[in-house]
Amino acid sequence: MEVSTGGEFRELAFVTGAGSSSAPRAYAFRDREAGKAGPRYYRLRQLDFDGTASFSPVHALAFGEGSGPSALSAAPNPFDGGVVLAVQTRTAQPGAVLTLFDATGRLVARRVLDVPAGSSQLPVAGLDGLAAGLYVGQLTLEGQTLHLKVVKR
Repeated sequence: MEVSTGGEFRELAFVTGAGSSSAPRAYAFRDREAGKAGPRYYRLRQLDFDGTASFSPVHALAFGEGSGPSALSAAPNPFDGGVVLAVQTRTAQPGAVLTLFDATGRLVARRVLDVPAGSSQLPVAGLDGLAAGLYVGQLTLEGQTLHLKVVKR
């Protein structure tokens, strides 16, 4: 089991496999690390006897979200070269960091945004170099990490 908070994945736990089998097997693991907050991305790394590794799809979970900003959305979605974020926040958030991850959890874009109090529309340009596919964006405002999914055409 591997985990990431948006950067590199690291090993969270190792579960010994059942050995050679052509039948489906079920495994379970509970993340009991303390202090989890915001999104965490999980994937399974399967190591075969010959030393080759394969990975499961990445799954995201959000921890510790509660009061704070009320809304984050993006348009157009799907997008071509950029998006406009619609953000609702109670207080101004200068220097808020927007990060964008691809479907494998790899960081592909980072932008620093000055978010005014209230409702605002924030353009995010320069995304035309990204490959077509699904991306997860995260923005931390007022101590709460918000995330959204966007699709590049």
